[in-house]
Amino acid sequence: DNKDICKNKGFEIIHRTKQIGGDEAKAVLITFMDNEKRDMVQHELTYDTGGTKGNILVLGKEDLQKNILLEKTEEFMSEK
Repeated sequence: DNKDICKNKGFEIIHRTKQIGGDEAKAVLITFMDNEKRDMVQHELTYDTGGTKGNILVLGKEDLQKNILLEKTEEFMSEK
Protein backbone atom coordinates (compact mmCIF):
# COMPACT_ATOMS: atom_id res chain seq x y z
CA ASP A 1 0.00 0.00 0.00
CA ASN A 2 3.06 2.28 -0.35
CA LYS A 3 2.23 4.97 -2.94
CA ASP A 4 5.83 5.54 -4.08
CA ILE A 5 6.56 1.83 -4.59
CA CYS A 6 3.27 1.33 -6.43
CA LYS A 7 3.94 4.31 -8.68
CA ASN A 8 7.43 2.98 -9.53
CA LYS A 9 5.95 -0.44 -10.32
CA GLY A 10 3.36 1.32 -12.48
CA PHE A 11 6.08 2.96 -14.56
CA GLU A 12 7.78 -0.42 -14.94
CA ILE A 13 4.53 -2.08 -16.03
CA ILE A 14 3.80 0.66 -18.57
CA HIS A 15 7.32 0.33 -20.00
CA ARG A 16 7.16 -3.48 -20.23
CA THR A 17 3.69 -3.60 -21.79
CA LYS A 18 4.73 -1.07 -24.44
CA GLN A 19 7.78 -3.22 -25.22
CA ILE A 20 5.61 -6.30 -25.64
CA GLY A 21 2.42 -4.88 -27.11
CA GLY A 22 3.30 -1.50 -28.56
CA ASP A 23 1.82 1.91 -27.79
CA GLU A 24 -1.75 0.61 -27.69
CA ALA A 25 -1.00 -2.01 -25.01
CA LYS A 26 -2.92 -1.80 -21.75
CA ALA A 27 -1.61 -2.51 -18.26
CA VAL A 28 -3.26 -3.29 -14.93
CA LEU A 29 -1.56 -2.51 -11.61
CA ILE A 30 -3.12 -4.30 -8.64
CA THR A 31 -2.27 -2.76 -5.25
CA PHE A 32 -3.39 -2.70 -1.63
CA MET A 33 -3.81 1.09 -1.62
CA ASP A 34 -7.00 2.77 -0.43
CA ASN A 35 -9.18 4.56 -3.00
CA GLU A 36 -7.63 7.99 -2.43
CA LYS A 37 -4.06 6.77 -3.04
CA ARG A 38 -5.21 4.54 -5.91
CA ASP A 39 -6.87 7.46 -7.70
CA MET A 40 -3.83 9.66 -7.12
CA VAL A 41 -1.44 7.06 -8.56
CA GLN A 42 -3.81 6.45 -11.50
CA HIS A 43 -3.84 10.17 -12.29
CA GLU A 44 -0.08 10.62 -11.81
CA LEU A 45 0.84 7.65 -14.01
CA THR A 46 -1.48 8.77 -16.78
CA TYR A 47 -0.20 12.36 -16.59
CA ASP A 48 3.51 11.56 -16.18
CA THR A 49 3.57 9.12 -19.10
CA GLY A 50 1.73 11.53 -21.39
CA GLY A 51 -1.09 9.08 -21.73
CA THR A 52 -4.39 10.49 -22.81
CA LYS A 53 -5.90 7.16 -23.83
CA GLY A 54 -5.86 5.63 -20.36
CA ASN A 55 -3.59 2.68 -21.03
CA ILE A 56 -3.17 1.82 -17.36
CA LEU A 57 -5.70 0.79 -14.75
CA VAL A 58 -4.75 1.00 -11.08
CA LEU A 59 -6.80 -1.14 -8.71
CA GLY A 60 -6.78 -0.85 -4.93
CA LYS A 61 -7.65 -3.08 -2.01
CA GLU A 62 -11.35 -2.32 -2.30
CA ASP A 63 -11.28 -3.57 -5.91
CA LEU A 64 -9.94 -7.00 -4.98
CA GLN A 65 -13.30 -8.69 -4.54
CA LYS A 66 -13.65 -11.20 -7.36
CA ASN A 67 -16.72 -9.65 -8.99
CA ILE A 68 -15.35 -6.08 -8.82
CA LEU A 69 -11.89 -7.13 -10.05
CA LEU A 70 -13.34 -8.98 -13.04
CA GLU A 71 -15.83 -6.25 -13.88
CA LYS A 72 -13.31 -3.41 -13.81
CA THR A 73 -10.68 -5.39 -15.71
CA GLU A 74 -13.09 -6.51 -18.44
CA GLU A 75 -14.47 -2.97 -18.79
CA PHE A 76 -10.96 -1.51 -19.04
CA MET A 77 -9.77 -4.08 -21.58
CA SER A 78 -12.81 -3.57 -23.82
CA GLU A 79 -12.43 0.25 -23.95
CA LYS A 80 -11.02 1.62 -27.17
